[in-house]
Amino acid sequence: MTKQETALYKWLEQQNEKGVLKIEDIDTASIQLHSLIKGSCFWPQLMGMSDVMAEDAVMQLAESTADLFLARYLV
Repeated sequence: MTKQETALYKWLEQQNEKGVLKIEDIDTASIQLHSLIKGSCFWPQLMGMSDVMAEDAVMQLAESTADLFLARYLV
């Protein structure tokens, strides 16, 4: 499956077309969002640098990541 077929990529395209988000390079924006999540949650746990996150910590991470991403791209 190519990048353009992922649900996230399609969603970013749709929101950009609707004018909800202003994204000049959807590939980069998609990579940035994945990197924010993986860098804060996935890789530290996988590498044993942090414990498995509790549900409240996961929700806090999700919200702060969304806030950060939207601060850059929300119209």
